[in-house]
Amino acid sequence: MFKLTKSGELINLKPEQVVAFGETEEAMDSSGQIMSEPQYYGKFLKTGKKNSLIFGVCVTKGSSLIYRVNEEIDISYNDPAARAKYKFRAIVSETRQAVLNENGKDEFDIQHDMLNELKGRSPSDIDKWILEARAVSKPSASNRREFFRLPLQMTIYYKNVAPEHTERVKEADLKFEAEAAKRDKEKADAGLLEKSAGYAKLMTSDVSAGGFMFKSTGAVEPETYMECMLIVDKEAFPVIAKTVRCGEDDILGGYFINAAFIKISEPVRDRLMRHLLNMQQRQRNLKFARRE
Repeated sequence: MFKLTKSGELINLKPEQVVAFGETEEAMDSSGQIMSEPQYYGKFLKTGKKNSLIFGVCVTKGSSLIYRVNEEIDISYNDPAARAKYKFRAIVSETRQAVLNENGKDEFDIQHDMLNELKGRSPSDIDKWILEARAVSKPSASNRREFFRLPLQMTIYYKNVAPEHTERVKEADLKFEAEAAKRDKEKADAGLLEKSAGYAKLMTSDVSAGGFMFKSTGAVEPETYMECMLIVDKEAFPVIAKTVRCGEDDILGGYFINAAFIKISEPVRDRLMRHLLNMQQRQRNLKFARRE
């Protein structure tokens, strides 16, 4: 067991930073490894007494937080400066439902900066809990395929394909080549992917290195296979994705569609991850700049 220093530098968490708790298996990627989803999303709020860590946790409305006092849990967070995701173990010291503070406001806000983690649910569908915990391990870089989502509009060109088509696609067909990526981006800008290659275009609501979510006016069946071109800066990357969830947007209408990458080369995934970490850092810098 170790103790945080007074400044808390061993665990590089900042107030309002999104974190994840635990994990549940969700999908399998092209190499046969499990991509996992957190049990809960939340955010780091502040440091408590004796260097405890206080978090806000988003729990489905009407449900109770499953963690109990003295239970050991995993907590994960992104460190943009290190371009890595870290996980540490912690012992729960207190849990309770969030209450209104002295100003009549919730103890933590999810309205503006956590909508992507809610996966299409509105804040009114969430019960807020407070969890206080003590770290009992140093943070270590995670080697599991766990991916943070980032609220980001990214252009993706796609066309639906048969499952048999995806089986014929080899890793070599999806490899990263800098010149090819630039040429494909130029084709996209010129409209050739849509006019000549049969692609349609969508804009994501959030993106991770494991998949993406987008809004659709109509429902999309789970296990719909998509041949995609991801537009990242001045390049276009080929991947194969599969829809895994379709949920109604009860507020604005339409549907939220979640898709997982089932065939993606590691160089492409690495490029995407670096891009997302850079964008996350930019969003955080902009957020704090507005507060000053």
